Amino acid sequence: HNRAAIFEMSRSNMAASMLHSRKMLEYAAPGSFEAMVAMSQVASRYSDMGRMEDSQTWRARSIDVGRRLFLGDGKRHAFQEITEFDNILAAAMDAAVRHERNPSLLQTLWKQRKAVLANPAFDQDKNLGEWLTAVQLFAVVGDLRTAADVMREYEAKAAELGEGRFVRAVRKDREPAARARLAEARGDRELAADHWRAWLGDNRPEDVGGNALRLVGLGLERAGQCAQAERLLELAARKFEEVRGSFSVHDRLTFMSNTSITPYWGLLRCRVRRFRERPGHDAFSRILGAMRLLR
Repeated sequence: HNRAAIFEMSRSNMAASMLHSRKMLEYAAPGSFEAMVAMSQVASRYSDMGRMEDSQTWRARSIDVGRRLFLGDGKRHAFQEITEFDNILAAAMDAAVRHERNPSLLQTLWKQRKAVLANPAFDQDKNLGEWLTAVQLFAVVGDLRTAADVMREYEAKAAELGEGRFVRAVRKDREPAARARLAEARGDRELAADHWRAWLGDNRPEDVGGNALRLVGLGLERAGQCAQAERLLELAARKFEEVRGSFSVHDRLTFMSNTSITPYWGLLRCRVRRFRERPGHDAFSRILGAMRLLR
């Protein structure tokens, strides 16, 4: 039933996927790892259906089972199983920001997740970037105090681990984005823009993946620097179009239902803003071009 639920989800058949997830729950022993996974899948299906209250209820049940299985005993757990619980907590943190905007819940989940990440089953240097993910989430919900505290924890942890390969990669690939989000939350748009550009580094935009271009472009847009943002967002949209064009018509709709659509809207906003600053035929034509892409 687990495999069937995943298969039906890949086909966007949420009702069938929910049926298999519930069947999996029927066969799982109460309080077992299998029950935790099944509850998490039910929560995800409810989220996909837009039933966020039901999703939150089932995710909380899943986390409650996971806490009893993995927290407080000090044991080294099987990597695959404790990683599954960590993924559930990470999804819950994302939901606490995306759907609930709940800083208190986010703090509770992060405390639990830190306890999981401290388990000997994990390589501590490879988990360093999760502190930066938490910084961004707390910044987005406006909990600047906790975001700053987590950033200080990250800096102390990075110093303790030394300048190994994984630490250097985190500093280069993930730290600028976290610092940019924190600067945005503090209202320092210029500093945020500097951090977003630092994340892009010396790479030519043409050589960067679509998702990185999306994040940097949207960050520069929020900083009010649409002249630079427009180019990156247009390039991100073009890269996503190349990927989307390789899918079936049905899968193209699924592809556009997630964050992949955000650079299209960002591009349109930038072009409208630039038209307002300097009206003209060319600027208006560029707005129409962005609208055609979005359609």
